[in-house]
Amino acid sequence: MDEAGFLRVLARLDGPCMIERSVKISGDQVSDGRLLVSAPRRALLPGAKRSFQTICSELGATDVDALVPYLGMATDVHFGFEPGQQPVCKAYLEFGERSPIGGVRFMALKWRGTDCRTNLYFDRSALPAEARFALANAVIPEGPVREMFAATMQQAMSAGPLHDIKLLLVEEEGSLRRSLDLNLADFGWRMRDLADAFGDLRGLSDERRIGHIAAGTGRGGEAFYTLYHDARPVVFSTGNRSL
Repeated sequence: MDEAGFLRVLARLDGPCMIERSVKISGDQVSDGRLLVSAPRRALLPGAKRSFQTICSELGATDVDALVPYLGMATDVHFGFEPGQQPVCKAYLEFGERSPIGGVRFMALKWRGTDCRTNLYFDRSALPAEARFALANAVIPEGPVREMFAATMQQAMSAGPLHDIKLLLVEEEGSLRRSLDLNLADFGWRMRDLADAFGDLRGLSDERRIGHIAAGTGRGGEAFYTLYHDARPVVFSTGNRSL
């Protein structure tokens, strides 16, 4: 599957959506061309469960039973794509005040071929500043990535109220992968605005409009960070929907 095929599958979503790109950097490896498509749950209507299962199946998922029971509680759904020789596809449920697990803001399945992992996103936005930095030290390996994330968090806290700066802790079932996700969308920053925080880790266009950044420990224990950028609205044609 390529990007065009991924987007064709998502033509089932009815109404306006958001599409956001991202780039992931781990050591010397740079993974670009990544996509995240977001929509309110009502975009799956009519027949939300059937539409959700069909989309996931057409994206190559063999089993989404871990998510389906909670679909009715979700406020939004998200679908992700990472290109490659064996692409990675993802499905997320986002929850508001009604969450099936205390403190969980998102549940996700991420699959490459038959390897499918469940990820939970715990809301840590209520943590005070000191606890946020302690969590970053626990989740992100020591080195430039941790320093970048801490500097970015410090810059954000200097620019806006702490409680408005959303922070998520991401844990993956059956692996060492853990990460933190820091939402910066409300600041309207571009890469150039974080030049000091990113330092030598930049390597990215100054004009990318930042949505959020993630940093943590990969499945192999390596440090990584991901920059989500340039979110924009999109409306898919519903001509390919088979209901």
